Amino acid sequence: MLVKLLLKNSPKKVIIDDHVYDYLRTNPYLQSIDFIHNLREHSSGRAVFQKSWRQTDGSYKTETIYLHKMVAEKFLEKSEDRKGDLIKIINGDRLDCRLKNLEWSNRSDIKRNIGSTRNKTGFIGVFKDRYNYRAVIYQNRKPIPLGTFKTPEEAALAYNKKSLKLFGYTKSLNKIKELPDGLTATPEELGLVSVKKEKLQSLQ
Repeated sequence: MLVKLLLKNSPKKVIIDDHVYDYLRTNPYLQSIDFIHNLREHSSGRAVFQKSWRQTDGSYKTETIYLHKMVAEKFLEKSEDRKGDLIKIINGDRLDCRLKNLEWSNRSDIKRNIGSTRNKTGFIGVFKDRYNYRAVIYQNRKPIPLGTFKTPEEAALAYNKKSLKLFGYTKSLNKIKELPDGLTATPEELGLVSVKKEKLQSLQ
């Protein structure tokens, strides 16, 4: 069963599991700060409790509790070797805090699912190298060179193909609208269609 929580500054709602709701509702400290009724939508799109408390010396100290982080830390198992990991929102909806939508993940995996790049070529994993374009992908923080190509689109296609084999469909696949003459690719390789699991297996 799911529970939807209202946000004070937004018409949107947060989704959580019912047993998570029971914890939020009955935890003594969260009760004392009226946590459930003071959630807001942060500028990052996440649900957050944030309040400034007056200190004895007259100064103020701001308390910030991100809902997705608190839920993950309380209910998701985390092994000792994953201490530096962050919390990944699997479906990309930052207000969907169901346990099945949260998982511990490393920074590079999260970055692959953001789907944005500031690369000057306009493509993730593609770099200008004098007269050619170089494609590189990272796995476990180690670079994997994919070769040099005459056009950025060819390099982006090489990146997409390797990314599909290594990681499956992610939001960081390049969206390639045009290819040089004589070069063909599937819609999945062009980053235009989500790949189903059975198709991914055939790619590997």
